[in-house]
This record gives sequence, structure tokens and C-alpha cells, in this order.
Amino acid sequence: MNLSRAGVRITRFALNPDGPGTSLIVWESVGQNGELTVTFPSGGFKTARPVNLRGEKTGEPIRIKAGKLTFNLPAYAPASFLIQ
Repeated sequence: MNLSRAGVRITRFALNPDGPGTSLIVWESVGQNGELTVTFPSGGFKTARPVNLRGEKTGEPIRIKAGKLTFNLPAYAPASFLIQ
């Protein structure tokens, strides 16, 4: 998996322990707001639903296009998704 900028850490990329799908958590650690693109290895992912750190839905699904998920990541913040 590749991230489009430095200073962001992948803290989780694993099967969802609470049901179907894959859990993804990234964390911005250097204080930069902005767009982040996550490029996935093969896996056929189609959508990423924003969730909080408890796995509760917080937004509408974002379409993963050509194996890439793009979203805005605030400074010093986590972003968590349920990938399917």
C-alpha cells in the first residue's frame, strides 16, 4: 500500500473484527492538512465508508477508483474507514 505524502502513518489495515470488510486507519503526524491518496495493492476494493475509531459510520461511502482512495486528512488527526 502506498500513501501520496510523507508524515502519514498506517496504523491499521486488517480484516474488520466486527463484520465484513477491511479496516483502514491512517494518522497524520506532522501537522499538514490536505488531500491524501491511498493506493491499495490488488484486492478489488470498491468503497470506503468513513467510520470513527469505534467502527461507527460517520459519513457516506467514498468510491475507490482504479485502486485509489482520495480524501482530505486534517493535521494531527486520524482517518478511519471500512473498506469493501
